[in-house]
Amino acid sequence: MDHIKIESIGRCDKETLATNYNYNTIIKRLEKQKINYSISENEGNYLCNHIYYYGLKYIKEKNKKTKMLFIHIPPLEHIQDIKTIANLFVEL
Repeated sequence: MDHIKIESIGRCDKETLATNYNYNTIIKRLEKQKINYSISENEGNYLCNHIYYYGLKYIKEKNKKTKMLFIHIPPLEHIQDIKTIANLFVEL
């Protein structure tokens, strides 16, 4: 992976849960800094998806006002400026 992936869903078996986080602000910041990204519906099949799905499920079942978004960051060798990326997510 050579770009940031914003995960829009988590899934378990046949159930799919969409994020409750409005990620438009993040997209605008990524575009302003000319950082490559994609909106993904393929969160993986292991830990990332497990954490994301069950987090979203907990929020839904407990009627929490918490927002959750899972973002895959590429390996460090594919990141030109880690400080810029880190600062994108400050004060969201």
